[in-house]
This record gives sequence, structure tokens and C-alpha cells, in this order.
Amino acid sequence: MLGNLSVSLTGLLFWLIMPRLIGLRNLGEASEIISAAMLATTLVSAGLPLAVIREVAELREDGYVAAAIAGFGLAVLAGGLATGLASLLGYQGYSFFSFLLAFLSLSSMP
Repeated sequence: MLGNLSVSLTGLLFWLIMPRLIGLRNLGEASEIISAAMLATTLVSAGLPLAVIREVAELREDGYVAAAIAGFGLAVLAGGLATGLASLLGYQGYSFFSFLLAFLSLSSMP
């Protein structure tokens, strides 16, 4: 409960402060790129946490290695999809950041 409250308050502060610091247009562009990366991550990672739990429980160390390899491959796939989405939106110059955000988001999943 306290964690949700702190996340919500931090988000509120972010949305109150950032438009004044970087401008509405830049904030909108950043939001589009972040949304593209999160969409790619969500599409690619569907079922990944459950698969990792199942594989590690069943195969122990071998399952962990297999899940890590699969997770890395899916992270690269999510990054590629995010890059394509960013380019489709007209942000070719930010494709690397979109890739990196999707890759790191998926890589951080258990």
C-alpha cells in the first residue's frame, strides 16, 4: 500500500515538473517513444515470467540457464520491435533509446 502511494506521488511530481523543464512537445515525443518500447515489451514478454518459474522449478540450474538465454533472445526481439515502432512513428533518431528501453525492461524481468 505504501509502495503504491509513493509510486503514485512520484508519478504526479514527474508530470507536474517535467513539462516545465523540457516543454510539452519534448515530453510528448518522449512519451511516444516510451509507449512504443513498453508495447513491444508487453507483446514479446507475454507469459515469460510463468515460463521462467516453471522451467527453473523443473530443471533447477539448467532451467535457469535456458530461461536466461530465452529472456535475452526475447529482449533483443522486443528491442527490434520497439525500434521499428519508433521509426514508424517518425522518430528514427531515437530508435536506439527505444531499443535500449525495451531491452532493459525485458531483461529485468524474473
